[in-house]
Amino acid sequence: MDWRPWFPEVLVGGKTVSVRSLRLPDESTLWRRYRVCTVEDSFRPKFTSRPASGRLAKDPSGKIGALITGLYSGWVKVGRQLQTQPYLFVPLNALSKKVQKSLLRQIDYELFEEDGVILARERS
Repeated sequence: MDWRPWFPEVLVGGKTVSVRSLRLPDESTLWRRYRVCTVEDSFRPKFTSRPASGRLAKDPSGKIGALITGLYSGWVKVGRQLQTQPYLFVPLNALSKKVQKSLLRQIDYELFEEDGVILARERS
C-alpha cells in the first residue's frame, strides 16, 4: 500500500469508496446507523443524494480506520445534525460490511478490538 501524508500525523491510502451510512454512538451511547451525504455549502446543510467517500487512514501507531470526506471538496453531513464537518475519522465497525470489504481488500491486514471499536493493523 502506498500511504501518503494527509495531516501531519495521519496517512491515507488506497482507493476511495462511496459511503451512504455510518454506525455511530448517539447521545445515550447506543450504536445507531445514520445516513451520510456530501453537502456543498456548510451554511445550508440539507441532505443531498450524493454519498460521502471513504478511504483507509493510518495513525502513527499503525492503527487503521477510515477517513470520511465529502465528494469534490464538499462537507460531510451525518444524520439529523444541523452541523456539517469537512472530514470524519471512524473505526472500521462504523462502516457497512460491503464498504469494509472494499477498503480492506486493498491491504494485508489483521483486525483487533480496542475500547469497543474494531481497527486494523497491516501485517509485515
